[in-house]
Amino acid sequence: YQRRVHGQAKSRREKAAEEKKNATRDFYEMRLEKENQDREDKEKLAAQLVAQEAQMIYRLKRLHTEKQKALHEMANAIDGSLSLTNGGSRSTSPMAANRTTSNLPPI
Repeated sequence: YQRRVHGQAKSRREKAAEEKKNATRDFYEMRLEKENQDREDKEKLAAQLVAQEAQMIYRLKRLHTEKQKALHEMANAIDGSLSLTNGGSRSTSPMAANRTTSNLPPI
């Protein structure tokens, strides 16, 4: 009788240890899956941010180019109108022409 009781107790302990081992394994598997999912989500977000940054840089460069072109055209227009009002004498730059004809302080 004692052997049987002792065997049953041993069996219960082994079963409890196995269940604990399985629960621990399940916990770490779920934790690994969550960490992998989090990592994938962060990598996806990082890729999106890099793409957005590239688009913003492209737009910024395009706007800068458009601004430079507009400033150049405006300077040429000012230079052209000043050369007409000064009797055809053409200045070397719009800023030089602006200094000779304006009483305002330079910008």
